[in-house]
Amino acid sequence: MQDSNTTMDDKQYMRLTQIVKKFMDFFWYLSILSLSAWSVAILVIGLNIPDAASERHTDITFPIAFKVHTSSEPISLSDEAAISEIMHGQGEVKLNNTQSHKAWYVSNFIIVVMGLVSLVGIWLGRKILTNLALKQPFHDENPGLIRNLGLVFIIWNILNPFAVYLGGMVIISDVGQLAADVELSPAFSINMLGLFTGVTILVIAQVIKEAARIQYEQSLTI
Repeated sequence: MQDSNTTMDDKQYMRLTQIVKKFMDFFWYLSILSLSAWSVAILVIGLNIPDAASERHTDITFPIAFKVHTSSEPISLSDEAAISEIMHGQGEVKLNNTQSHKAWYVSNFIIVVMGLVSLVGIWLGRKILTNLALKQPFHDENPGLIRNLGLVFIIWNILNPFAVYLGGMVIISDVGQLAADVELSPAFSINMLGLFTGVTILVIAQVIKEAARIQYEQSLTI
Protein backbone atom coordinates (compact mmCIF):
# COMPACT_ATOMS: atom_id res chain seq x y z
CA MET A 1 0.00 0.00 0.00
CA GLN A 2 2.84 2.33 0.91
CA ASP A 3 4.65 1.51 -2.34
CA SER A 4 1.55 2.33 -4.38
CA ASN A 5 1.19 5.67 -2.58
CA THR A 6 4.84 6.42 -3.25
CA THR A 7 4.41 5.58 -6.93
CA MET A 8 1.37 7.84 -7.13
CA ASP A 9 3.25 10.68 -5.46
CA ASP A 10 6.13 10.22 -7.92
CA LYS A 11 3.73 10.37 -10.86
CA GLN A 12 2.11 13.54 -9.53
CA TYR A 13 5.54 15.06 -8.91
CA MET A 14 6.68 14.23 -12.45
CA ARG A 15 3.44 15.54 -13.96
CA LEU A 16 3.71 18.81 -12.07
CA THR A 17 7.39 19.15 -12.96
CA GLN A 18 6.64 18.61 -16.65
CA ILE A 19 3.85 21.21 -16.57
CA VAL A 20 6.08 23.81 -14.89
CA LYS A 21 8.92 23.04 -17.30
CA LYS A 22 6.67 23.45 -20.34
CA PHE A 23 5.44 26.76 -18.98
CA MET A 24 9.04 27.87 -18.36
CA ASP A 25 10.05 26.82 -21.89
CA PHE A 26 7.15 28.79 -23.35
CA PHE A 27 8.01 31.82 -21.21
CA TRP A 28 11.68 31.53 -22.26
CA TYR A 29 10.96 31.64 -25.99
CA LEU A 30 8.27 34.30 -25.55
CA SER A 31 10.70 36.49 -23.59
CA ILE A 32 13.40 36.15 -26.25
CA LEU A 33 10.93 36.99 -29.00
CA SER A 34 9.48 39.95 -27.11
CA LEU A 35 12.86 41.37 -26.15
CA SER A 36 14.20 41.01 -29.70
CA ALA A 37 11.10 42.57 -31.23
CA TRP A 38 11.07 45.44 -28.74
CA SER A 39 14.79 46.16 -29.32
CA VAL A 40 14.05 46.64 -33.02
CA ALA A 41 10.91 48.66 -32.22
CA ILE A 42 12.91 51.01 -29.97
CA LEU A 43 15.18 51.92 -32.85
CA VAL A 44 12.40 52.20 -35.45
CA ILE A 45 10.11 54.28 -33.22
CA GLY A 46 13.00 56.43 -32.00
CA LEU A 47 14.07 57.29 -35.54
CA ASN A 48 10.49 58.30 -36.40
CA ILE A 49 9.81 60.52 -33.39
CA PRO A 50 9.24 64.10 -34.66
CA ASP A 51 11.84 66.69 -33.77
CA ALA A 52 9.20 69.18 -32.60
CA ALA A 53 8.07 68.32 -29.05
CA SER A 54 4.54 69.60 -29.77
CA GLU A 55 4.13 67.00 -32.52
CA ARG A 56 5.19 64.00 -30.44
CA HIS A 57 2.67 61.41 -29.35
CA THR A 58 5.07 58.65 -28.28
CA ASP A 59 4.48 57.85 -24.61
CA ILE A 60 7.44 57.28 -22.30
CA THR A 61 6.52 55.59 -19.03
CA PHE A 62 9.13 55.66 -16.26
CA PRO A 63 9.19 55.52 -12.42
CA ILE A 64 9.63 59.05 -11.06
CA ALA A 65 9.33 60.52 -7.56
CA PHE A 66 7.24 63.67 -7.17
CA LYS A 67 6.34 66.38 -4.69
CA VAL A 68 3.36 68.72 -4.88
CA HIS A 69 3.69 72.16 -3.26
CA THR A 70 0.98 74.59 -2.20
CA SER A 71 2.31 77.52 -4.22
CA SER A 72 1.23 77.94 -7.83
CA GLU A 73 4.04 80.44 -8.42
CA PRO A 74 7.53 79.42 -9.58
CA ILE A 75 9.65 78.40 -6.57
CA SER A 76 13.39 78.48 -6.21
CA LEU A 77 14.45 75.11 -4.85
CA SER A 78 17.24 76.87 -2.95
CA ASP A 79 14.61 78.79 -0.96
CA GLU A 80 13.57 75.99 1.37
CA ALA A 81 11.48 78.30 3.55
CA ALA A 82 9.18 79.07 0.62
CA ILE A 83 8.48 75.42 -0.11
CA SER A 84 5.44 73.92 1.57
CA GLU A 85 5.04 70.28 0.60
CA ILE A 86 1.51 68.87 0.69
CA MET A 87 1.99 65.55 -1.15
CA HIS A 88 4.85 63.31 -2.16
CA GLY A 89 5.30 59.83 -3.56
CA GLN A 90 6.56 57.95 -6.58
CA GLY A 91 4.99 56.21 -9.52
CA GLU A 92 5.15 55.80 -13.27
CA VAL A 93 4.99 59.09 -15.15
CA LYS A 94 3.84 59.15 -18.77
CA LEU A 95 5.61 61.75 -20.93
CA ASN A 96 5.58 62.68 -24.61
CA ASN A 97 6.84 66.28 -24.71
CA THR A 98 10.50 65.80 -23.89
CA GLN A 99 13.04 68.24 -25.30
CA SER A 100 14.99 65.55 -27.16
CA HIS A 101 14.93 61.78 -27.80
CA LYS A 102 17.16 60.93 -24.83
CA ALA A 103 14.25 60.02 -22.56
CA TRP A 104 12.91 57.50 -25.08
CA TYR A 105 16.22 55.73 -25.59
CA VAL A 106 17.33 55.79 -21.95
CA SER A 107 14.06 54.45 -20.54
CA ASN A 108 13.88 51.62 -23.05
CA PHE A 109 17.59 50.80 -22.77
CA ILE A 110 17.06 50.16 -19.07
CA ILE A 111 14.11 47.88 -19.89
CA VAL A 112 16.25 45.87 -22.32
CA VAL A 113 19.18 45.55 -19.89
CA MET A 114 16.97 44.38 -17.02
CA GLY A 115 15.20 42.05 -19.44
CA LEU A 116 18.53 40.45 -20.35
CA VAL A 117 19.31 39.88 -16.67
CA SER A 118 15.88 38.30 -16.25
CA LEU A 119 16.55 36.03 -19.25
CA VAL A 120 19.59 34.63 -17.47
CA GLY A 121 17.37 33.76 -14.50
CA ILE A 122 14.79 32.08 -16.75
CA TRP A 123 17.52 30.04 -18.47
CA LEU A 124 18.85 28.85 -15.10
CA GLY A 125 15.33 27.91 -14.04
CA ARG A 126 14.87 25.85 -17.20
CA LYS A 127 18.12 23.98 -16.55
CA ILE A 128 17.07 23.18 -12.99
CA LEU A 129 13.65 21.96 -14.10
CA THR A 130 15.25 19.81 -16.81
CA ASN A 131 17.26 17.96 -14.17
CA LEU A 132 14.19 17.59 -11.96
CA ALA A 133 12.21 16.18 -14.88
CA LEU A 134 14.97 13.58 -15.32
CA LYS A 135 14.57 12.63 -11.63
CA GLN A 136 17.98 14.06 -10.81
CA PRO A 137 17.31 16.52 -7.98
CA PHE A 138 20.88 16.04 -6.70
CA HIS A 139 22.58 16.35 -10.06
CA ASP A 140 26.12 17.70 -9.75
CA GLU A 141 25.28 20.97 -11.52
CA ASN A 142 22.06 21.73 -9.59
CA PRO A 143 23.71 23.45 -6.57
CA GLY A 144 25.67 25.70 -8.92
CA LEU A 145 22.59 26.49 -11.00
CA ILE A 146 20.52 27.32 -7.93
CA ARG A 147 23.34 29.43 -6.51
CA ASN A 148 23.60 31.38 -9.78
CA LEU A 149 19.83 31.87 -9.77
CA GLY A 150 20.09 33.41 -6.31
CA LEU A 151 22.87 35.70 -7.54
CA VAL A 152 20.67 36.79 -10.46
CA PHE A 153 17.91 37.73 -8.00
CA ILE A 154 20.35 39.77 -5.93
CA ILE A 155 22.00 41.45 -8.94
CA TRP A 156 18.63 42.36 -10.48
CA ASN A 157 17.30 43.87 -7.25
CA ILE A 158 20.50 45.90 -6.72
CA LEU A 159 21.02 46.97 -10.33
CA ASN A 160 17.41 47.98 -11.03
CA PRO A 161 17.08 50.78 -8.40
CA PHE A 162 20.35 52.40 -9.48
CA ALA A 163 19.45 52.08 -13.17
CA VAL A 164 16.05 53.67 -12.50
CA TYR A 165 17.64 56.46 -10.46
CA LEU A 166 20.29 57.32 -13.07
CA GLY A 167 17.75 57.01 -15.86
CA GLY A 168 15.40 59.28 -13.94
CA MET A 169 18.09 61.96 -13.74
CA VAL A 170 18.52 61.92 -17.51
CA ILE A 171 14.79 61.84 -18.20
CA ILE A 172 13.93 64.66 -15.78
CA SER A 173 16.58 66.86 -17.41
CA ASP A 174 14.84 66.14 -20.71
CA VAL A 175 11.24 66.67 -19.60
CA GLY A 176 10.76 70.32 -20.41
CA GLN A 177 8.27 72.78 -18.88
CA LEU A 178 6.06 71.47 -16.06
CA ALA A 179 3.69 73.03 -13.53
CA ALA A 180 5.47 75.20 -10.96
CA ASP A 181 3.88 73.41 -8.01
CA VAL A 182 5.06 69.92 -9.09
CA GLU A 183 8.65 68.92 -8.38
CA LEU A 184 10.00 65.75 -10.02
CA SER A 185 13.04 63.81 -8.82
CA PRO A 186 14.61 60.42 -9.62
CA ALA A 187 12.93 57.48 -7.89
CA PHE A 188 15.01 55.15 -5.74
CA SER A 189 13.55 52.14 -3.97
CA ILE A 190 15.29 48.87 -3.08
CA ASN A 191 13.15 45.74 -3.08
CA MET A 192 14.19 44.13 0.20
CA LEU A 193 11.90 41.15 -0.44
CA GLY A 194 13.71 40.48 -3.72
CA LEU A 195 17.10 40.65 -1.99
CA PHE A 196 15.88 38.35 0.78
CA THR A 197 14.61 35.89 -1.84
CA GLY A 198 18.03 35.88 -3.51
CA VAL A 199 19.82 35.23 -0.22
CA THR A 200 17.33 32.46 0.63
CA ILE A 201 18.03 30.79 -2.73
CA LEU A 202 21.77 30.91 -1.96
CA VAL A 203 21.12 29.13 1.35
CA ILE A 204 18.98 26.50 -0.39
CA ALA A 205 21.76 25.95 -2.93
CA GLN A 206 24.22 25.26 -0.12
CA VAL A 207 21.77 22.84 1.55
CA ILE A 208 21.30 20.93 -1.72
CA LYS A 209 25.06 20.85 -2.26
CA GLU A 210 25.52 19.28 1.18
CA ALA A 211 22.68 16.80 0.55
CA ALA A 212 24.26 15.78 -2.76
CA ARG A 213 27.59 15.22 -1.01
CA ILE A 214 25.96 13.02 1.64
CA GLN A 215 24.10 11.02 -1.00
CA TYR A 216 27.34 10.49 -2.92
CA GLU A 217 29.15 9.28 0.20
CA GLN A 218 26.31 6.88 0.99
CA SER A 219 26.44 5.46 -2.52
CA LEU A 220 30.15 4.74 -2.04
CA THR A 221 29.44 3.05 1.28
CA ILE A 222 26.82 0.79 -0.25
